[in-house]
Amino acid sequence: MNSEQISDDIHTAGHDVSPQDTTRLTAARRRRRLTRWAVAAILMGLWWVHFWPSRLTEDVGAVCRVDIAAWYELVTPSADTLRLSPRSLRLTTTDGRLFTADSLTTGGLYVSGQGHVVAPAETFDSWAPTLSPDSLRLILADELERLSAQSALLKDRQRELAYYASTHSVVDDGYNAVMARKAETDSLTALNDSLIDRVKRLGNAPKTVARLRHDITVSHTLAIPDTRGREAAVGTISASARLLATSPHLLLLDTDGLPAGADFVALSPRFVSLPGGDQPATVTATTDEAGPPVAIDAKTAAWMERSTLTGGSLAGRNGCFVGMLTETDTVTAAQIRLFVGRTLGYWHWWTADAKTALTRMLTLTDDGPARAQVGHPQTGHNLASRHRAAEILATHTDSLGRYAGRVAQGRPEGFGTMHYANGSVYTGQWHDGLRQGHGLLRDTTGTTYAGTWRSDSLCEGTMTRADGGVYQGRFDHSLRPSGRGQWRDSTSTYEGEWLEGERHGFGFAIARGEIVKAGVWRKGKFQGEQMVYTADRVYGIDISRHQHDIKKKVCPILWNRLSIANIDRAGGRRVKGKQDYPVSFVYIKATEGTTIVNRYYAADATAARRHGLATGAYHFFSTRSGGAAQARHFIAKAHMRRGDMAPVLDVEPTDRQIADMGGAQALFREMAAWVRLVKAASGTQPVLYLSQSFVNKYMAEAPEVLTECPVWIARYSEFKPYVRLLHWQLSPRGQVRGITGDVDINVYNGTRESFADYVKHKGVK
Repeated sequence: MNSEQISDDIHTAGHDVSPQDTTRLTAARRRRRLTRWAVAAILMGLWWVHFWPSRLTEDVGAVCRVDIAAWYELVTPSADTLRLSPRSLRLTTTDGRLFTADSLTTGGLYVSGQGHVVAPAETFDSWAPTLSPDSLRLILADELERLSAQSALLKDRQRELAYYASTHSVVDDGYNAVMARKAETDSLTALNDSLIDRVKRLGNAPKTVARLRHDITVSHTLAIPDTRGREAAVGTISASARLLATSPHLLLLDTDGLPAGADFVALSPRFVSLPGGDQPATVTATTDEAGPPVAIDAKTAAWMERSTLTGGSLAGRNGCFVGMLTETDTVTAAQIRLFVGRTLGYWHWWTADAKTALTRMLTLTDDGPARAQVGHPQTGHNLASRHRAAEILATHTDSLGRYAGRVAQGRPEGFGTMHYANGSVYTGQWHDGLRQGHGLLRDTTGTTYAGTWRSDSLCEGTMTRADGGVYQGRFDHSLRPSGRGQWRDSTSTYEGEWLEGERHGFGFAIARGEIVKAGVWRKGKFQGEQMVYTADRVYGIDISRHQHDIKKKVCPILWNRLSIANIDRAGGRRVKGKQDYPVSFVYIKATEGTTIVNRYYAADATAARRHGLATGAYHFFSTRSGGAAQARHFIAKAHMRRGDMAPVLDVEPTDRQIADMGGAQALFREMAAWVRLVKAASGTQPVLYLSQSFVNKYMAEAPEVLTECPVWIARYSEFKPYVRLLHWQLSPRGQVRGITGDVDINVYNGTRESFADYVKHKGVK
């Protein structure tokens, strides 16, 4: 309508209009016309953003990683707070440490320009928002029983470590490592006891409830190109997220906004149902924590571990977004749109996304190259370039098994999964057809191997067995522990060297009901501790008439000159410094059987006491007479004095002699008779002198009256006996200044301070 028509209409209405009025009316009409066009453009923009199918590049750029840390928080009326694992419903981890949070990692998708993320919810949704007081009481009752059993194990371990600490010093191999484990065990024991008390208090608080708490982090990984457009580095942007809503399949999270380099999927209202007419042709997922998301051909993805694809987006044959993979199912784009729209409000959601899209269109940013690179060069704007992707992502079968993942020149390269012919499955990084980088292997027994691989071998990582045992350390090419590593299970730990899957070399082990074994291992068997001999140790000798009657001559002992000149003439001992060790104690043979007496005993005992040596008497046990008769003979001839070292029963029968007595139980019966009588006469617990072989073969069946006795072990080896012992007779061929011929050399199992305490409190009363 022109200005003349407008003027005629006005005159017809009976009005007189000035030229100025006509100009203003024309301008108003133009503004209204522009407004209508602007509204139409905005609506077209909204339609373009939300109703036009997304492209594969947006799908790749929309994939992110979601890390959830979750725990149940228990707050009692007394303001005592504890954390409970949603997975195991326990207060502590498997190794006894206080529980902090269960970790859950999955993929996610940005679904709005404001940074909203959808992620699979199966695991998280299975955890109840609260635990009722009744449920909590049952859980705490189970925990109290478990913690009590764990307390017994920890206290047993604590006793053995305390015993080790009392008998060793920093000069011993592995001392610092064992002491670190002792400090850890002491701390865990105190924690466990504290938890038992707190659980008991919680059990008496009927109104106590547990509420599910969580921390959520969303990470978006970018491939940053160099000047030639090739991937030069990888960067990750992380942000905390807030949980907005849950459904049986999905979580909706709110972050601080869409990060630089990320896209969001446009949830077009196409009525797509999977499985249905538009089957997925591509899966885009965060398959590798160290790299950006990748687009994978659906046939290739079918052979990959589903856990690595969970949370990934699905694209149809035309490159349009059609759904998301969850742990057990597939959620369609329509279901995601319905869930997000109901939570955020459709109008608010669409207008906010339109604003983001228009802002990106009108604002120059420097994240375009990074965003374009996220999908890697093989991913085009649509699937017209799938032939290029097929050259890089593929499946193939050979003698090893079936591989699915990235390939280069026909070989695995990058991320992929191999299903081996023997049933094992490896998912992780490859290079030139070999496992290289981070990866996880699961065999048919349920054992998993995770860590860093090099040239197809797991150099260092973690092995987790189905029974709960965990090894962490180095491996050989056959996936056997080799080198330095640590093993833990419910009852034992070992830290040290391995060879071909067995403990081999130096290491220390702590197991239920056993002493600490810190020393040398060979092919899985503990050989013993290799001591370092210094002047700080407590040495002693044991003598009989053989130190006097030598080659038909009577040789005196020069008590004022006694010192150890050589521990073992055979050599092979680890000696530090010059061998000139003082003799701190001496045991003298007093009697044997029921008739034999050492004619030098009285004089030697008197001289030893006069020269300040801790002195003790021993009796050589005979299998030809009763234990009680032998005890009375010893008591009559030994003339034990107050302050002497505890009396010793020397038991060295052969297997034939034991059989002639009627077996081990008959021997134990006579030994017990000797021990009871001598204990009553001396006022202290006698000591048993035994060989290591006798202990290994017979003592497990010994009665309590004998197992209560301290033991003095004879073992002529470079290795210290691996039993709880008082003294160790380590050599029969020692050289002592002041004594002619060979002498038995002994070492007290402990420090000088503990030896003085033993003599004072455990001697003859």
